[in-house]
Amino acid sequence: MRINKLLLTTAIVSSAFFSVAANAQVSTKNFIGPSVEVGLVRQNTKISDGIYDWSYNDKDYGAKLSAQYGFQTAVPNIVIGVGASYIPTTTKVFYEDYKIKNAMAVYVEPTYVLSDSTAVFGKLSYNRADANADFGFYGSYNNKISAIGLGAGVTHFVKSDVFLKAEIESVNYDAETYYDSSIKIQQTNATVSVGMKF
Repeated sequence: MRINKLLLTTAIVSSAFFSVAANAQVSTKNFIGPSVEVGLVRQNTKISDGIYDWSYNDKDYGAKLSAQYGFQTAVPNIVIGVGASYIPTTTKVFYEDYKIKNAMAVYVEPTYVLSDSTAVFGKLSYNRADANADFGFYGSYNNKISAIGLGAGVTHFVKSDVFLKAEIESVNYDAETYYDSSIKIQQTNATVSVGMKF
């Protein structure tokens, strides 16, 4: 449901821009080539147990580092970005009993360039992180968790080599088993970044 809302919102926003930019001749040069980003990410994390039917939501903030390369396609307004990101901060959930750290992702960003300075994009990512669960008397467990993420966002250049980027992404990690519990982790990550193109 959350992914459907995300895709619907993206489609509405994109169609509004497309109607304005349809007849415009735009340059994609700002969006081609290497770039790096530093951002602030707000992570809304939900953990749930399908066996005992409980769930818990928590919000946390962290830093996000990204690097990307944009490739021009045969379609004039379309650029494909390929990149990787890393969140060096730890996400704490369920009264800090559950922690997610070293979150890394590789991703593809199909981008539609609306003007010389503005573009909208979709995002498909593969995510991996370290998860630590501390159950007190029952012990603690460390696992690697992975997930596919879907997202969308907007990039806007404020100078020829400096841009701002806003995105939202939904990440649903694979279920992990701790004792007799099957824990599922879902994250909605909202990120605002400042970047530099080389």
